[in-house]
Amino acid sequence: MATQLQMERLDAAHPLGGQKPRTNRQLIVGHEDDGFIARVCQQFVQLGWDVYPAASPAEVRKLAGELSSSVVILPTQFQEESGYLTCAKLVREHPGHRVILVGDYCTPDLQRYTSFVGASALLGLDNSMRSLVDEVHQAVHLPVLN
Repeated sequence: MATQLQMERLDAAHPLGGQKPRTNRQLIVGHEDDGFIARVCQQFVQLGWDVYPAASPAEVRKLAGELSSSVVILPTQFQEESGYLTCAKLVREHPGHRVILVGDYCTPDLQRYTSFVGASALLGLDNSMRSLVDEVHQAVHLPVLN
């Protein structure tokens, strides 16, 4: 699945100088597109997140069981199961995790279904990386970056 999320350079420097301090922010990036995973991982590592890539729903669920509260990014469709189903399983088994779905497009019906399965947000692949960063930060109640 080709993606159009564009890499946007966000300043990773701490306002007082030096690198941004490490935090306990954990992000699981589930996707079958290695390019998507690489772009998202690079962006969030620069922002001080601990990032865990996963190529299948089984890997996502395994990581979610091993990690404390985190954010999970999922596609709306894996080859073997719907990302919506994976999301519903995750939020039921691990209520501390917040899930953001990324799909080919967004419609009002899909937005309602996203809420129904317990995801925090649904983004289209045409959204910018900045939109994804903002949604992840909002999911864990962190300030949105300027």
